[in-house]
Amino acid sequence: VLTHAAAPPFFAAALAAVAGRVAAHHCRDAECAVREVHRVLRPGGRFVLSDNYAPDDEPLDRFINTLETVRDPTHVREHTVQGWRDLIESAGMSITDETRGTVRIDVEPWLARSRTPEAEARRARAMLRDAPPPTREAFAIDENAFQLLKVVLRAVR
Repeated sequence: VLTHAAAPPFFAAALAAVAGRVAAHHCRDAECAVREVHRVLRPGGRFVLSDNYAPDDEPLDRFINTLETVRDPTHVREHTVQGWRDLIESAGMSITDETRGTVRIDVEPWLARSRTPEAEARRARAMLRDAPPPTREAFAIDENAFQLLKVVLRAVR
């Protein structure tokens, strides 16, 4: 069932499992959304969060979150892995597993998917083109693509 993260239409302890896939970085109040996951999960219920994450380095964090917001104004925040973990654990769940990876993003289809207006698309292309070497390395930026950092966290209530 697809539902609004901050107010899911379920009774407390009604669900055995909840999954969030590449959506949490759009939540205006991710803390509230994760608390709601806890509320609707029954004891022993499972939660899986699969989303982008920002590096622990502040300039890299700022770069990826700015780039994502330029491309798509519904973007709120890619937390660091520890930030995602803290949200889940502070809601009362225990992390049971963590997997990290990357996904290659071809720039032009990425901009087209979100219907990025041309002025913002030019700004995003310029950010990628002009990124300093540490940023180019961290996100494997080349002429046509870059990589997003992905994490899958599994938790139990």
